Amino acid sequence: MSNDEKANPMELINFSTNQRVYDGMIDCNKLPSSCLLCSEGKLEEFGHILPKFVMRWLKRASKKNEFYLNNTKQKVPDTLALKILCKNCEDLFSKYEKSFTDQHFKKHYRKELPAAINDDIYFFALSIAWRIMASTPIMRGQEDGEKYYREFRDVVKSYLLKPDESAEIDVYTFRANEIVINLPEQHYKPNILNFSVVQNIFVRNLIYDKINCRATLFPIPLVYFKLGVYYFIVGYRNYLQNLTFPKKMEATEGGRVYILKYTYELMGFLNCISNWDFYEVDKSIIPLNIEYNKTRLPF
Repeated sequence: MSNDEKANPMELINFSTNQRVYDGMIDCNKLPSSCLLCSEGKLEEFGHILPKFVMRWLKRASKKNEFYLNNTKQKVPDTLALKILCKNCEDLFSKYEKSFTDQHFKKHYRKELPAAINDDIYFFALSIAWRIMASTPIMRGQEDGEKYYREFRDVVKSYLLKPDESAEIDVYTFRANEIVINLPEQHYKPNILNFSVVQNIFVRNLIYDKINCRATLFPIPLVYFKLGVYYFIVGYRNYLQNLTFPKKMEATEGGRVYILKYTYELMGFLNCISNWDFYEVDKSIIPLNIEYNKTRLPF
């Protein structure tokens, strides 16, 4: 072994992710050999599943350099990054990430007034939803669920490749300030509310006929993620509109993005799609007697 090799042992390790702690979560046999979006580009750099700017600004705002991983005692300085996109596709996503960062995320954490939510965040939200769905099957123990959201992932992918074409997909967004405005401070946890990130693929059969109790043949997927104070839900067109639990939402002018408002029932829904790990609010605020899979119309 040369002196250079002895001096730089870390350079000899072939990491499958950007952080050693994540390596054990990845099935290296399932790592792609070319870009998962365009199918042709070379994989040269690690790309973050949740955009890199998120952790950068959360560190700055919270004055912390590390965050707990998945409610464990393990701390990490960064979110997961994998080699799944070529440089051209990464650059395409970065353009939309910059817009969201400058108009919304950065302003919030600078205590400035963020821009009003509009359809400009649509591509941004779908790009993250796709990355979550594309990367999850590469993780150990997550392989079986892919069959339930593979079709939805491909619909999102098709839009990302041809954004001038319409897609039967809705984006729902919710800001944490709705919780702050509507709940006494003792009923929510400011640090988790302001500085946590979440990603999840939620699938469930929807019951659409109360009399016959008919249900969808296969579970219907949606993607749920939280970037600091911004929550996003991405699903098939009219997913939330057709669920029967009480809710308040406003459509943006283009009708592709919906802004969710605080309701007691929405806290229960966020808890449901978080796999019952919605730690941002006190459990007394979360309703336990509401079914969130009942829908008015067939899917």
